[in-house]
Amino acid sequence: FLETLAGVFLKSGGDARVVADGLKVTVQGGIGTAEEDKFLREHYDLDGTGWATPFMLVPEVINLNEEHLKKLADSKKSDVYLSHASPLGVLFWNIGNSASELMRKRRIANGSPGSPCVKKHAAFDTEFTEIPQCLASKPYQKKKLAALMKEKLPLKVFEKRKQNILAKACICHDLAGAATITLGIDKKAQTALTPGPNIINFSKISSLKEMVDHIYGRINLITSENRVHMFLRELELYVEHFRAKFEDISLGIVVNEGKKQLIEFGSNLLDGISYYKELTEKFIEEKKDSFILSLESLKCEVIDINRKVEFLEF
Repeated sequence: FLETLAGVFLKSGGDARVVADGLKVTVQGGIGTAEEDKFLREHYDLDGTGWATPFMLVPEVINLNEEHLKKLADSKKSDVYLSHASPLGVLFWNIGNSASELMRKRRIANGSPGSPCVKKHAAFDTEFTEIPQCLASKPYQKKKLAALMKEKLPLKVFEKRKQNILAKACICHDLAGAATITLGIDKKAQTALTPGPNIINFSKISSLKEMVDHIYGRINLITSENRVHMFLRELELYVEHFRAKFEDISLGIVVNEGKKQLIEFGSNLLDGISYYKELTEKFIEEKKDSFILSLESLKCEVIDINRKVEFLEF
């Protein structure tokens, strides 16, 4: 594993001296149980693992008011989604009922989309003005929507592009809002919440000791009865992303990728599913059957999308 990683690192232009000194590998993202944590460290010989999202329910380590703590604790799968909210064009996880998201939707409903650009840390776009604007700002969104109206696009393409414009939210003001409001620094900020999808498996507001005990397997803070293994959830997210990318490319919304990239994406997913199936031999018996059944279901979804990709024409 480390040899493969070192090879990729060097191939992408990494400094050979870093490899010579020895790579340290850590993994984070979606870990939810002590069993998963142990498997990752032992099977892949990792130097460490990282946990983040569950700590958003630990008041000792996060500045967040009671209202938003409760929103996190009560969040369901439909509340947490991968969003286009960042003006920097990087997808990140969002929760739909934060103060920031509710305000964004209210402005759209009132016919005045976009955020006041208070700090201008993300003002980089010069499409319409010499002075850079933020993609989440009111002036930019007004101009961008007007330009979109003139393009005379098919309805589905128009709606998708419109939603991508309106999805942009203030991140340099609102992402810090959780802390600046709680500490009395900026009472006007609108709190934005960006938990990972793992948040839906935790609903207990916990102490730091309780969370550490959960990580080391001394207690169990998982409250979702339907939580799937982190590998399955990761695979589900990739299949969802594959489907979304197929739709965007087939509609012509994404123009710098095409059939070749989709075929490669689908092929990689099927390889990953085969790898996970082999990996189940390392799992405890009681979870093996359900894991394999879920893999087969996701495999069918990928094959179905692959068939649709074959009929794409450009």
